[in-house]
Amino acid sequence: MHRANPKTPIEETMRALLELKAPYSKGKIKYIGICEVSANTLRRAYKVGQVDYIQSEYSLFDLDIERESGPKEACREIGVSIIAYAPLGRGLLTGARSTNYDEHFDANVKIINRLGSMAAEKGCTAAQRTIVWYLEENVAALRIEITDADETQMRDFVAAVAGERVPDFAKYQCYVDTVEE
Repeated sequence: MHRANPKTPIEETMRALLELKAPYSKGKIKYIGICEVSANTLRRAYKVGQVDYIQSEYSLFDLDIERESGPKEACREIGVSIIAYAPLGRGLLTGARSTNYDEHFDANVKIINRLGSMAAEKGCTAAQRTIVWYLEENVAALRIEITDADETQMRDFVAAVAGERVPDFAKYQCYVDTVEE
């Protein structure tokens, strides 16, 4: 499900998704995933049925998923996978320009350059370093070590990221908390 409607209880949405997953509906869907809901809404959805994954923007430039209302901790608690979109900051961390950050591009390039310098010390690119940070539990990523001090330093750099990932008029769709039944 892409973007929860804050006016529709997540429980109602989950029941509809579970019907699509049911054997009598010939398994029209195999998995249930929901996008950018709050931790509270995720927990409520999970009480109705198995949520297999959530999709959320997650990168060094957008750590909202880790905030109090963000669902990262709730996912760990109940065993829901996270599918991150834009893990490279919508291309910004690859050196490619992103229209989302254009008005803040110059300020954010300074952060990218600092991350690039850190990455060069490890013999990799800023994009590779960021992916390793994101996939720190991935066995394939283990050849580039990130210490606790490295992670703290990376997070300190990106704390100064300028601009928002979505315009104000669209924020109501991010980490949605739906009405309760």
